[in-house]
Amino acid sequence: VAVACDMSGSISEKMAHESVAEVLAVLELMSQGEPLSVPVLWFDHACYPQEVTDVNELRPRGGGGTSYAPVMAWTKEHHGVYDFKGLVVVTDGHCEDWGEEPPCEVLWVLTNEHNESFAPPFGEVALVLAGA
Repeated sequence: VAVACDMSGSISEKMAHESVAEVLAVLELMSQGEPLSVPVLWFDHACYPQEVTDVNELRPRGGGGTSYAPVMAWTKEHHGVYDFKGLVVVTDGHCEDWGEEPPCEVLWVLTNEHNESFAPPFGEVALVLAGA
């Protein structure tokens, strides 16, 4: 699985911390004590990929406008390199620039600060509530 975390200007400090917590949870679940390398894509209007083997390596970047297109382009370009089966996108949903559907399953994870009208053209949507 590749994990993309929205770090655009519309993301509050609280949501940024929640995004990092989601990445940590995914890494812990996937590793099950074994060494694991996970592509983490921090994004705003650009994509800032980071290959993570340890949670202490997480280095969030961003702060500009939001576009999913660079994330989808990176996913399409690197799908064969990492052989991931899915992309988890943690976001507040304040964006309409979807990009092209990638060659893997997409799960959009929205926090409780999400956009009520969020309706992506591909993938499944899950809502994660703080404290849930």
